[in-house]
Amino acid sequence: MWTSESIFTKRQGLPSVAVFVLLLFFSALYNVQGTSWSNEKRLTTWFNTDSNPSIIQTQDRRIWVVWEKDVSSYRALFYRTSSDYGSSWSLEENLTNVPSAEMNQDPSIVQLSNGTIMVFFSSLRSAPVEPGFTLSADPSVLSIQQGTSGNTAIIVTSLGGYSAPVNLNCRSIIPPTPFIYASFSPNPITPPPNSNANSTMTITVESGATAQSYTLLVTGYSPSLDQTKSINVNLTVTSGSGSASSIVAPVTTYATADPEEMYDDIYYKASHDNGASWSEAVKITQDPDKDLSPFVMQASNGTIWLVWSSKRNGNFDLYYRTSSNMGASWSGDAPLTTDVNADSAPALIQTSDGKIWIVWHSDRYYSNGGLEIFCRTYDGVQWSVERRLTNTAKDIDDSSPTVVQSTDGTIWIFWASEGYEQPPYLLYKQSFDNGATFGSTLQFTTGLWTESWPASIQTCDGRIWVVWASYRNDLAPFNFDVFYETSFVHNVAVTEVTPAQTRVYQKENVSINVEIRNFGDYYETFFVSCRANSTIIDTQSVSLNSGASANLEFVWNTSAFARGRYTITAEASTVAGEVYTIDNVLTHESVEVKLLGDVDGNGVVDAHDLFGLGKAFDSSQGGQNWNEEADMNGDQTVNDLDLAALSDGYGKLG
Repeated sequence: MWTSESIFTKRQGLPSVAVFVLLLFFSALYNVQGTSWSNEKRLTTWFNTDSNPSIIQTQDRRIWVVWEKDVSSYRALFYRTSSDYGSSWSLEENLTNVPSAEMNQDPSIVQLSNGTIMVFFSSLRSAPVEPGFTLSADPSVLSIQQGTSGNTAIIVTSLGGYSAPVNLNCRSIIPPTPFIYASFSPNPITPPPNSNANSTMTITVESGATAQSYTLLVTGYSPSLDQTKSINVNLTVTSGSGSASSIVAPVTTYATADPEEMYDDIYYKASHDNGASWSEAVKITQDPDKDLSPFVMQASNGTIWLVWSSKRNGNFDLYYRTSSNMGASWSGDAPLTTDVNADSAPALIQTSDGKIWIVWHSDRYYSNGGLEIFCRTYDGVQWSVERRLTNTAKDIDDSSPTVVQSTDGTIWIFWASEGYEQPPYLLYKQSFDNGATFGSTLQFTTGLWTESWPASIQTCDGRIWVVWASYRNDLAPFNFDVFYETSFVHNVAVTEVTPAQTRVYQKENVSINVEIRNFGDYYETFFVSCRANSTIIDTQSVSLNSGASANLEFVWNTSAFARGRYTITAEASTVAGEVYTIDNVLTHESVEVKLLGDVDGNGVVDAHDLFGLGKAFDSSQGGQNWNEEADMNGDQTVNDLDLAALSDGYGKLG
């Protein structure tokens, strides 16, 4: 979301009507140069701003997209997942509290090699409040006639979640007098966490008290904190007519932090059970200024890299820290840029040569143009000098870069670009020599709408994903939603293998259902085979459109198979251009082939089996006396055929 705190200014340079019409025409024909891409797909349909998406694929092959959402003028983090490469998505789930008076934004998600999923984000929260309490009186000024009494409320307010007894006492009266004394009800008093509780203070003024002004020192003592607080209650004693001041019931109040003490810091939440539950937010940075735009990555040696933009030196610079023990401890903050202008929106990858790449945008050339994209690399010993990747015309902002290296070695850098005389695009560059050189700038989106905050990954099937935020006027004008596109790939898979039975007799036929799916983007014809251990049961040919699935039935005749356990495996042949073949093979748990006639499964056909068959004789599946183990031929009925099969095997050992 573009705010006054942004380190660059958002420009709304929309194209003219003529340009818009031309762009609309060409958009129907447009594909990114160098590859084929899907149509853009909408991930969110919220009527408020969804922005700053981050994307990963976890070890179970799920795609995760987490983003920030405006909720009741605050920002919260939400996420969705897909187990089928984007064909379907889970419902939105909130990662941070809703509603909440917090500004949670700029999420970055990673899964560590031990399976832990971590989401780092910046959050504007109150400065931490130490546990404690305050005292106040309502009213704090009373007038009581000689020979009467009056009341006031002593209010104990919890700070920092404090909730323990506070002992109240009237420590002294100035000037001293034996004719005035106080009591409290209740005493001690325990406030609820971050709220308040009231005790009635009754002040008794005997007739011998001198008519004048007094100051009563009221104290509250917390044994658990060994902490004492005090307040003054001012009393005027009068003679003659008059009545004591009555108590005024106070309104419940809540302790809040001074807005000047609120600042942005980097936090993270972690899940150790693949997203089923999440930890509380853990604070990472402690600087008393703004820390924004975190990005996290784990390198091949297990080191976690965290980089962000901080305003601690008066302007935004990039800082980073690392962890070599799965986030249990971290190095100190290390500066990555020291330019007098603003550096922000960093992104990280590790390339195939082991180097750490960081890309970001900066306004250091703003006087000559707009925002530009920069990069640096780390070879394990030192950082390279800064390298400028864009050099656009005046008044053009190139911002929020994302970087990914595909399995063929190509480095892709995507970013948002917009200016007064340029429609808003997502653009990209490619390097085919591991970053030594980059090609020309290419256009990714059509420029019909504002495009911002791209993020990118390559999934296990070779598909490159680009996810970003944009507004489309067909739903809620000028409210951002999250969109994505993916490159085209070939990918067929076996998704399910289900034998109708897992315990069968020799000579029995077993039906095996095999579900296959075309996760790719092309029409495919391929073969699917099913085998028991290494023996092929059958092979079938199948053709599927992109995204389609089919169920194949394989019939396994067990006549030639010895008694024992068999692993059932289905395999789809590799199609041309397919790079990910792990999901082409799927194995079911073993199927047991039993000795024919061995009803009780003890490895011998004897009188016990004859007795078991007799009890189930003339029964059918679902009937009262039905016993599947007595059904020798699998025809769902126990009859003479089963008795004959048992008789033929009588006395055999398995």
